[in-house]
Parts: sequence; C-alpha cells; structure tokens
Amino acid sequence: MIAVIHTARKNVMVTQSWVAALHTRIAAAIKQRRKHEHLTAEQLAAKTTELGYPITRSQIANYESGRRQSLDTAELLIIAHALDVPLLGLLFPGPIACAIELIPGETTSTATAIMRHSGDHHQHGPLIQIEAMVDGLDKLIGTAISGRGQLSTGTETYTAEGK
Repeated sequence: MIAVIHTARKNVMVTQSWVAALHTRIAAAIKQRRKHEHLTAEQLAAKTTELGYPITRSQIANYESGRRQSLDTAELLIIAHALDVPLLGLLFPGPIACAIELIPGETTSTATAIMRHSGDHHQHGPLIQIEAMVDGLDKLIGTAISGRGQLSTGTETYTAEGK
C-alpha cells in the first residue's frame, strides 16, 4: 500500500515497507536485549507491571514475532526502561556506521540518527569524521585482504573469512 503525504515542501511517497522495516528493527532490538538480559517474555512482562504500565507476555511475544505491528509510545518507553536500555537504543540499534532508513526515503547512519533525535544533531562534526575514518579503514582492510589474501597487524591475522 502506498500513501501520498502532501507537505508544503514536497510530496513524499510513504510505503508500508518503511513502517514494517521500522517495527522489525525495533522488535529485533527488544528481543536481542531481552535475551542479552536472560529474560523470558513473561519476565519482561512482569517488569512492565512492576513499573506501573503492564504489557502482557503475549503482547511482547506478538510484537517480537511480527504478528503485532505497532507499539504505542508508552509501551516503547516502559519496555526500554524495563530492559535498562536507552529509548534511542531500541529505535536505532546496531553499529554506529550501519545505514538505516531514518524516515521514508532518507537513509543515514545509526549514529547520525541517534544524534539527530538526541538534540545533538548540530554538533556532530567529530562523529562524521569518526564514521569517515571507520569507512576508510574498512575499505583499506578490504583492499589489503583482497590483494594478499590476508592482513597481519603483528598480533592478529585477518582473511576474507574473518580473523
């Protein structure tokens, strides 16, 4: 399904695939963090009840599995608090250089998305420099591995298959 949103600046095509990808990303982050904390969906549900905003085990399981495609703001905030993770860590999980579709049609790095939504988006010059360095190192390592089949740092050896 495609909807057109009319704004003063432009017409933007919004597809359900962006919404689905957003929920898939958040659900995966919740599940990963829950498992990292060695919690079952039932235990996470109990924590949300203790925090004063009960979310059932089935609601959590259905969201994590994709059977449920939405969380309201209160649910997301309570789950983040119950998992002891920043809210932005659920919205934008993953490596800082990972590309995500922040809003429909706008792809950026996880780090830039976090900076933008934490209020620090005007002060991200050093972050961009770090991202550029990481990208440069990735390319350099890839080139070195492809040319020689491996790269040695003196203490570790990297190959096309990994360490």
